[in-house]
Amino acid sequence: MNNRDKTIESILGDLAAIKRILISHGHHMTSSSNITPAQSVVLGILRTHEGVGIKEIASLLGMTSSAATQLVDGLVENGYLVRESSPDDRRAVKLSLSKASLEQMKIMKKEGVARMKEIFTMLSDEELAEYAKLNKKIAEGVIAEKIN
Repeated sequence: MNNRDKTIESILGDLAAIKRILISHGHHMTSSSNITPAQSVVLGILRTHEGVGIKEIASLLGMTSSAATQLVDGLVENGYLVRESSPDDRRAVKLSLSKASLEQMKIMKKEGVARMKEIFTMLSDEELAEYAKLNKKIAEGVIAEKIN
């Protein structure tokens, strides 16, 4: 294994450790809602891809349609998503965010920022700026790959 592979393996281990710590400290659901992390990802998808269906969500999350349906059902039952029949195909269902979900997403964002502020206290302002720059570079590269 070369140095680059070892470094990447180390990064993955560190990210997994951070995730475990967040989950073990009760952050598996937002404190102000009954939304799971997987459901919050679905809400994030719909924020940027309004009107997608279950199959698209399943594909983006790398899961079966039945698993995606379970996530969506919970969000619909709690008033966070709205199901609508497609005008082109009555069998197809399009999903959209409810007003309640938009408000909840604002709260979740605030809570997420507060949790991450705690984590990032160990970095200086300069280190945090560099981390943000590198993170953005990676995110933009991943998004560009996904689009192409």
